[in-house]
Amino acid sequence: MSARSVLCAAVLCAALLPPAGAAAVTPQWQLEQPTTAGAPYPVPLGSVGDISFASANRGVMTVEGNAAVPAGLFAYDGSGWHRLATVCGGTAANARVAFAGPTEFWTIADPSQGGGGSSQPGITLCHFVNGVVVGSYATLDNAEQPYAAMDAAVCTRPSDCWFSGRSASTASGSRRGSFHLHWDGAALTIIYGPQGRAVSSLAAVGGQVFESTFLGAKSDSETPARIRDPEPLPLLLHRVSLAGIFSDPWVPAPVAGVPVDGTELVSSDVAGGLLWEVGGGAASGRPADPDTTVVQRGPVAAVLEDGLFRQLNLPAGVFAPEERFVDVAAVPGTDTAWVAVEAYPRRGDPQGNARVALLHSDGTVTDLQDLPATGGARGTAQRIACAAADDCWLATSTGWLFHLSDGLHSALDSDAAFAGVITQRPNDGRSPQPILDTPPEDLDPPAPPDPVLPIDQTKPTTLPKLITKVKSRLVHGRNLEISFTSVRKARIGLLGQRHGRTVARTAQRTLRPGRHTIVLVLDPKHWPTKLKYVITEPKAASKTTTTTTTSTPASTVR
Repeated sequence: MSARSVLCAAVLCAALLPPAGAAAVTPQWQLEQPTTAGAPYPVPLGSVGDISFASANRGVMTVEGNAAVPAGLFAYDGSGWHRLATVCGGTAANARVAFAGPTEFWTIADPSQGGGGSSQPGITLCHFVNGVVVGSYATLDNAEQPYAAMDAAVCTRPSDCWFSGRSASTASGSRRGSFHLHWDGAALTIIYGPQGRAVSSLAAVGGQVFESTFLGAKSDSETPARIRDPEPLPLLLHRVSLAGIFSDPWVPAPVAGVPVDGTELVSSDVAGGLLWEVGGGAASGRPADPDTTVVQRGPVAAVLEDGLFRQLNLPAGVFAPEERFVDVAAVPGTDTAWVAVEAYPRRGDPQGNARVALLHSDGTVTDLQDLPATGGARGTAQRIACAAADDCWLATSTGWLFHLSDGLHSALDSDAAFAGVITQRPNDGRSPQPILDTPPEDLDPPAPPDPVLPIDQTKPTTLPKLITKVKSRLVHGRNLEISFTSVRKARIGLLGQRHGRTVARTAQRTLRPGRHTIVLVLDPKHWPTKLKYVITEPKAASKTTTTTTTSTPASTVR
């Protein structure tokens, strides 16, 4: 979750008081799924990228979507969630929200059209003001200073917003480090953090911006930590300003059997002036052991007090060595925070349960529980956020929502900026050509309304088929969405070919087992006659695989 800077007018924060003499109700976590248009029963929303609140009755949630739910944004009005936008969402690993004012916020999003030869997620920004997307920002891949994938966002005020993510460099290599963008109210400026560790979260408290980092230059476990000048003890917290990005001296307390570079921070949040930082065993690659998936050290948490970070002494035996705190939600008006707990080997498992716990600033852990308490699994814990002391939300890896509530509701937010469904977004500059509903008459026409395109797929001889349950549809006459189920981890991309020549392509993305969607942007002047997967599997799989290329039909494009 992106750390939030709570900026709200007093009228937005007013809550309904319980009737005189009403008995107190103990808040409980309950499954509470928003209504989705067209679905006769509750359905998962797809992976949730972020949940952020500007006030007790105003929040924004990004959803990756799935076959039943379009990607985009949902809004919270004090009583529940409703669709806010069908644009400016993104891949859950990157999509973040940062409120800059009561009716102004930013999202880290995927490209508007996926143009520029890349479908890399989390490399564009959307700026919302008063219910309208007033700006959409990106660069082409071949720019001297291309935008890198971003994973964190925060605003202290409308003219001071920060966005950051993985380590990157200019095309010439003259500048490199962790990628940052700063908004000054008029323009975005690229800044490179000198250390180079990928930024995992941003938070603002007292006007000061803090960032936490992964151990490596990216968040995924396949990437060794390519850090410019590694410190003897990794410095995972930085203070960020236009004057510079400076490392904080805090380092994790040593743990027996855990290497000194075996910890990373994953998430942060602020409430009541108390800043929380959480994480666990490093899973973004260690220079000495880049193939390690996760360091077995257990979760870690720290708070900022009197200008210094203090690590919490968590009780022994409560959390397993492979568990990490993957998100944190500071509880307004208290010195506590809810954490989403996930066992790294089961991250994103749709058959896993969502584990939550309440941390106290003295290190005490209470209310450790698995959700749902009864019934079938809804996925592991992924995002957590609190609108008020007894009003918190947890999103699972599959997009089911659990609500911590005492049954009372805040005053209903009726602001028009959050009432409608936003469907328009300015072009972000990555797709300079306009979308054509039909090609000019003197050009080759696109395929018929319901073409069946053959897809080449690598078929292993000793492993099960990698990709199954393929579906496709044509969106806006140009964006071909291919959804499928990947049965094991692999890097997967897509090529569009016309008579043997490549006319469209996506970048390869590392995809874990589960349901995924790849968007291939087509050129009406050069419509593909065949689609082909580009697949790279881990060494463990490829060593036992003899590959052959065969053609299999794709689902009908609709």
